[in-house]
Amino acid sequence: MNMSASNAKALRPPRPRLLIFSALATMYKSYEELFLGGAGNISTDHASACGLNITAFDHNFFHMVKMNSAEGETCFMPEEKPNILSCAEGFGAYQFTHNDHRAKYLASAHDTMLDPDEAIECDCLKTAKYALIKEYDSKPYPFTVFLLIEHGTILVPATSFPCKRNDIKKWRRGEPIYTRNTKAIL
Repeated sequence: MNMSASNAKALRPPRPRLLIFSALATMYKSYEELFLGGAGNISTDHASACGLNITAFDHNFFHMVKMNSAEGETCFMPEEKPNILSCAEGFGAYQFTHNDHRAKYLASAHDTMLDPDEAIECDCLKTAKYALIKEYDSKPYPFTVFLLIEHGTILVPATSFPCKRNDIKKWRRGEPIYTRNTKAIL
């Protein structure tokens, strides 16, 4: 059964809601809820629909939202977590490396990690081993790209970001290891 372009578009899910933050503590708590299964956990294992097992740690927060100290130094979670949780207004001594896009799209990142449309073994990046990709019925960023790093014997989140249609080709370079069976959605 061939799907027309309009039918294929109708199958794309809406993007999860964007997260808006006015304080670092609430941003971290959202990350903690999505990726760590709630307060107090320092790591959680996730089984992705693409067959990859992913372990998210509390310190992956800095990579997922692309945040450093105001001096640009790398942050270490055991030292930083009390400061983060006490930052109920603003972002304290921390700054985004790029912008707040990655933080706003954390819910999409989590959804893409668990239920990607595609998984690609990357040959385009120095550190990432896999790119998980999901397409949403959303503009101007219809895609979310979720990058994974191999750390010893486990896969951990590197970062995730929204992606425009004309930029997605770059993230599909490599060996596809999973493609969602779109007929199963019908």
